[in-house]
Amino acid sequence: MSLPPDKLRLSDMRGRRRCESKYTACSLQLRGPPKRCLVCDHPAGCYHYGIPSCNGCKTFFRRAVLAKSVQPCLLNGDCQTKHGYPFCRPCRFKKCIKLGMQPEGVGKMTERQLKIELVTKVSFRNEIVDIDLNGLLFVEKKLEHLRYSTYFPYSRTKSIEDHLLEPCAFNIAEKFKIVPKWKKPPPYLYFDEQLAADGFKHWAHMDAILSIEFYKAMSIFGDLSFSDRLALVKGTTVQLCIFHPSYDAYFRNCSESIVHPDGSHPFAHKFFLSDRTSQIVRKGVLRGCVQNKVTREKVVLLKMIIALNSAARNLSPESRLIIEKERIKYVKALMKLVQIESASTSWVSNYQRLYDLVGQNLAVANKMNDLFFCYYVPFADAGTSPVNKFWTQMFF
Repeated sequence: MSLPPDKLRLSDMRGRRRCESKYTACSLQLRGPPKRCLVCDHPAGCYHYGIPSCNGCKTFFRRAVLAKSVQPCLLNGDCQTKHGYPFCRPCRFKKCIKLGMQPEGVGKMTERQLKIELVTKVSFRNEIVDIDLNGLLFVEKKLEHLRYSTYFPYSRTKSIEDHLLEPCAFNIAEKFKIVPKWKKPPPYLYFDEQLAADGFKHWAHMDAILSIEFYKAMSIFGDLSFSDRLALVKGTTVQLCIFHPSYDAYFRNCSESIVHPDGSHPFAHKFFLSDRTSQIVRKGVLRGCVQNKVTREKVVLLKMIIALNSAARNLSPESRLIIEKERIKYVKALMKLVQIESASTSWVSNYQRLYDLVGQNLAVANKMNDLFFCYYVPFADAGTSPVNKFWTQMFF
């Protein structure tokens, strides 16, 4: 049975590859490693060019494809290909193709594609964690499009529950046009509907909404009860709202403090300029992104690790276990990616430094929490301006 269009998830997007993007979607699952080579039945522990195969058949297939020439079989075209017997090269190659080995995977991968292929099937002892980085990059591409487009469903009265119950906006991302050049907003202490109507964005609010859309695209999110979905969103969205503008600013060549696409800064009103906590939030984890030279592959893995925080308040015990098990997959994938990119003696320290971004991000999110209670709540209590319902739920 097909899912309705408002139920876009990572595992549902595989069929959209040809019409929408070069990126494919991912089906996240845990499976055991292969035990035998499908071609010759020799022991095998890895996947090569798309199928379980031994190093011998992998090497043979690669050489045959690069040679661009395989002679016809001298017998009946159905020779024995079992390990231990003399191999007929044409029949061995024919069987490789028949079983699904992919010639396009030989000698045509860019360095970036090779890293994705290697991390997609992350081997750790007796298990293979099967994650498709292309699927995460596909979702990130949708999110980025919405962030830079006219999409901005701002409302002071909508609740988190209201946003959760709406169809996933990633399905209609292309309906919104990219804004070629953003107008810099006037100084404001509180964002309101008029500013939104004038075409300005409140970037923290935008990132919070996109974080919820990001959750809707996760297969695991649909496995949680509604109360647990709400608890996870409330417990982690502020952290995503710190991480997203930090790496976005990094990819736009910022290095010191976060600069939004319209040229504004977080908490840029003169009221906050001398406040030490505001200064920390304005920097986010941008410096950590610069020091680690984060790539988009690392960003999407880190984002999953941040989002799948089983320590979020009010989660049920069952959901905590589900979330933590899922999170470990991305921790392992990030570790594998760093191993691929690093020298054998330096990957551990490189990984530790990169993973520290998760803790640094949480520390900045706590500072954001302090700002809310120190400044916005007192003003609201004094009747100066109502606090956005969405953010009130997020912090209380």
